[in-house]
Amino acid sequence: MIARTEIASLVKEIHIIFRIILSMKISIMITTFIFFTLLSCQNTGDANGELQNEFLTESSAASDSETAIYGAFSEELTEQLKNYFSPEMISRLDQYVLNFNQMTTDADFEKNYADGEKLLLDLFNELEAPKTEYLLGLMAENEYWSAMEVLDELREFNGQFGPIEISCVAECTQLDFLFDLKVMSEKAKTTTGKADDDFMDLVVFIEGDYGTATYVGGFKSWEIQMNDYNGHSLIGGGILPEAINKWIQFDKTYKSFPVYMTSIRKDFVAGLSWGFIYGYSKEKVVEEYDQILALNYFTEEELKGIKIQYNEIKKGSKELQFNCETEDCDYQ
Repeated sequence: MIARTEIASLVKEIHIIFRIILSMKISIMITTFIFFTLLSCQNTGDANGELQNEFLTESSAASDSETAIYGAFSEELTEQLKNYFSPEMISRLDQYVLNFNQMTTDADFEKNYADGEKLLLDLFNELEAPKTEYLLGLMAENEYWSAMEVLDELREFNGQFGPIEISCVAECTQLDFLFDLKVMSEKAKTTTGKADDDFMDLVVFIEGDYGTATYVGGFKSWEIQMNDYNGHSLIGGGILPEAINKWIQFDKTYKSFPVYMTSIRKDFVAGLSWGFIYGYSKEKVVEEYDQILALNYFTEEELKGIKIQYNEIKKGSKELQFNCETEDCDYQ
């Protein structure tokens, strides 16, 4: 009986030990499963992170990334621009083009127009005082006296700066940045609101296809260019009163673009206050002055210079030339 009892006890102990071992094995298996599951999740997280970074937008780049993020410009274009402009200027230009492309309202257009006009001047000034290694190298070799030395190179960028066009004036002796007004007009048609459309109609009517509102580098629609520096007035042909009436209608309808509308008004005053060469007869010129004065558009201060010129025309002062649309005139 004792031997059987001891055997039974031994079997019971072995059974207990086996259960403990089995329990430990299951625990190890569970632990191993959890470990590899967590490892798999970590790897999946890394993969998802890589996928997310690949599709980050320009405005949501990872903060620890050293890769340059571009708005409207490609990396290749940005590298090319580094020969001519500082990183700060490239960034401004890039942001301007991006904003131009993304405009949705006439208010957006008005702001972008103002930003762009300031940018035109700043681009010119930076090239006149170069900061890049490439341009400074040309200066050191006496191959860069002004931005005109690289005009052909810069013109390669036309079409990539939104509406900004690179050209030249004064018998192509001076670099010029200006707007392609056709591009701006087409963009205005894509936005909501009509103020930008009508503003661009007015600007194009006055300036033509290139320039800015009150562009100083060109001739107005009521003037005709005969050489790089001179031309004659088309007062008497109906263009100037039409431009003034367009201005009046815009001002009644909107209160947008106030700075530029004021500048355009100054162009009207200048066109009526000064001039020596006229395309039409004295009689037609006087008739158009009478028509414009009847609009009661100008202030008393603005009328001072206009009336002086008007009286000189009526007198037929010998310094003045008329009928230059059909006769030879002196443009020296």
